[in-house]
Amino acid sequence: GVVSEAWLGLKQAYWRLRGRVWRPLLHRVRRRREVGLSAERWRQADVVSVRGLPHPIHLRPGTTDLAVFEEVFFDRAYPLPSWDVRTVVDCGANAGFVTLWFLRAYPGARVVAIEPDPENWALARKNLEPYGDRVTLLRAAVWPASQHLALIRDRHAGAFDSVRVAAIDGAAPDDTVEALTIPDVMRRAGMSTVDLLKIDIEGAEGPLLRGDTSFLDATRTLMIELHDEECRDAFRSAIASRNFRITHRNNTTIADRPQ
Repeated sequence: GVVSEAWLGLKQAYWRLRGRVWRPLLHRVRRRREVGLSAERWRQADVVSVRGLPHPIHLRPGTTDLAVFEEVFFDRAYPLPSWDVRTVVDCGANAGFVTLWFLRAYPGARVVAIEPDPENWALARKNLEPYGDRVTLLRAAVWPASQHLALIRDRHAGAFDSVRVAAIDGAAPDDTVEALTIPDVMRRAGMSTVDLLKIDIEGAEGPLLRGDTSFLDATRTLMIELHDEECRDAFRSAIASRNFRITHRNNTTIADRPQ
């Protein structure tokens, strides 16, 4: 009724205000703790040393790299399961920041990272190569079938994160990328199960989850960003008959199996 709608409005206003006030303070504390830089030096940084990681992380100033890094290391958008994670698949690895977040948290983990965009992939390779055989980095997209896809680049003020894939309709475009299924990825890595599957693939999660989702039966925890209502519908259908518990952290939807 009217009271419940008013209460919901107050709650939403509270969380917006909390975000505007609390988030900058939290970022200041965590920036100092994670990278030890002032705000000015952080905005200009192209390489940083991060607490708990033995190798530096490279960034591209003036792009969305700083915002993505902040989301991972300052906002902690990907909560860490308390049990011992051994196998991770990172779909939509971007510059490798989430993979590094998991490598730091789980020293015994092995990660397969998949990124379709050649510019992001090149930076991810620079960031992840020092970790040797703990990381397998594939330049590919994730899709419900093994094929080639069109790579669509939506640039905004030099941003590197607006890259999508789509099925090829008609003549092959100039920019294409190999697409793999998640079972393909698991086979390449020699994984029979995935402890932690992270998916942030700019809307391609919709087609992925409308296809064969048997890989979810071999997944212990799924962390996924759902970009629109069609993707949310596909997600709900995919997990409907599976024993997952659903929680949320910022823009990330988390499906894990009760312990």
